[in-house]
Amino acid sequence: MNADLGSVLREHRIKEKITVKQVSDFLTNKGFRASEKTIYSWEKGGSQPSPDVFLLLCRMYNISNILETFGYNKEKKDSFALSIDDIEHIKKYHNLDDCS
Repeated sequence: MNADLGSVLREHRIKEKITVKQVSDFLTNKGFRASEKTIYSWEKGGSQPSPDVFLLLCRMYNISNILETFGYNKEKKDSFALSIDDIEHIKKYHNLDDCS
């Protein structure tokens, strides 16, 4: 990815007028432990959220095109964009039982 994950998350959080406390409370309500200190660490590049938390943050921050937002090279001929809903559908598909 070309864009720094933490700074992009911070930029979108601020754009959406969401406080770090609100993010911490939101993630806690979803069953994840994320203190305000942890969220600041993500935003400063000291650590990164897990993939599940990352997707929740994108949804909370209204980031619909994750690949483009985080600097995926759009010029590749075989590239395409997945929305958060697309990713959720793929996850559900992978969790289906084998019916054979």
